[in-house]
Amino acid sequence: MKKKSKKGLILVIIAIIAVVIFVKKSKDKDEDKPPKVDKPITIENRDDGYFVTAMMGENTTVGGIDYFIVKIFNSSTNNLDFVVIPDGCYLKMSDACYQTLSGKNADLMKDMNLSSIALYFNKEARYEHTITALEDVLGLEVDYYEVFSEEEFIQLINLVTPLNYDLKTNISYINRKGVSVEIPAGSQYIDGEKALAILKAEDSYESKINQANEICGYLNEYYSFIFSLNSLDKLKEYYTYVFEIVQSDATYDDYAAYFEKLYNVNPNEISFHIMSGALVEDGRYFIDSAQMQQMVQEIMEKPAGTGKEVISTEDPSSSTSEGGSSEEGSEDVPSTGETPSTEDTPSTDNTGSTEKPTTEPEVPQVTNTKEATIQILNSTHVNGLAKKWQKKLNGDGYNVTEVTNYEGGSTLESTKILVKDLSLGSELKEYFPSATIELGDVPEGFDIVIILSSQDKTVK
Repeated sequence: MKKKSKKGLILVIIAIIAVVIFVKKSKDKDEDKPPKVDKPITIENRDDGYFVTAMMGENTTVGGIDYFIVKIFNSSTNNLDFVVIPDGCYLKMSDACYQTLSGKNADLMKDMNLSSIALYFNKEARYEHTITALEDVLGLEVDYYEVFSEEEFIQLINLVTPLNYDLKTNISYINRKGVSVEIPAGSQYIDGEKALAILKAEDSYESKINQANEICGYLNEYYSFIFSLNSLDKLKEYYTYVFEIVQSDATYDDYAAYFEKLYNVNPNEISFHIMSGALVEDGRYFIDSAQMQQMVQEIMEKPAGTGKEVISTEDPSSSTSEGGSSEEGSEDVPSTGETPSTEDTPSTDNTGSTEKPTTEPEVPQVTNTKEATIQILNSTHVNGLAKKWQKKLNGDGYNVTEVTNYEGGSTLESTKILVKDLSLGSELKEYFPSATIELGDVPEGFDIVIILSSQDKTVK
């Protein structure tokens, strides 16, 4: 009996020790995890006054990232700077960054194509870990990311009336429908489809830097327009739509604290920069981390009111040195000229080229919803619903001239309001609170199309 008791006591002691070890290991493992954050970092949590966002273009075919654009806003100076990183650039991770990421996936290499890092992780983690590598090369903390698929990028650009831009390059590409499209160089209106071609038609450019210059030139026009709206309400409205489109770890409310500061951005002082780098012997274009971090530091330290920055137009493929781009052969980012307004109709500038685009987007003739011509489409199985809404809206002073059935497929989950211009349609949210408003394919003869969903079966 004594032997059995002793043996039983030993087993109990071993069990206790095992539990203690297990608890300690579990605790240590938990301590290794980052602390749980209830909500994302808000702008106000940064004590340096900067707000940094990384825009990434998602390749929905293979899952990688097609482009990187880093937005740096300085709330003290109201400077807004963009850093464009061409597609397919490589980076050499620091030891700390590589240790962090390879701990998540041991197949990662220390020298990596920045666009390909996302391929090593599932959808929930790919953007977060790509940002880790991006922060490493920038030497700068990124507050939020914004990810756009091709379709979402087109929607983003189409939030405003197509802008006139002097395209420097003849672009040839296969569009999303598999059709070969040619866009001649010269002054023309750029809509979402053409803007996407500027970003993705790599074979049309002599080098990555030439492509990055074209991207900078167009996006300069786009964001200069956004920040010249001359209305805080319109700027907020724009971002409301952005957050209906974008995949992000931020929300509209995360931006809210800075809207009044963003409103003070001078559209003539928005600057674009192309990342620093050097061509190595095997032809891969590597980001030069030291030069990149120096560029970022200079962006963050520049005083207010310094005007547009110059961007390098030098093709690094002309040299195999590790020195990156020089100051020679640089030019100013193209200026938008006169400050545009949402009420202005873009006019074609023929001074840059005698060539004209093959087609020009139709320019909206009205900017007041009650003056707009409206078509209502019924996507539900409720007979006569569109006519009931026509009677209601016309009675309230709107101009609904046609009602018919929606032929785009099944019943919509929420009502869509398609408009020719962002200045139209917001008043209709009073009638259709769950509706989304977006620039879309509006038939000739109409300014607005309302596609009714099952959520709006009751006409009040």
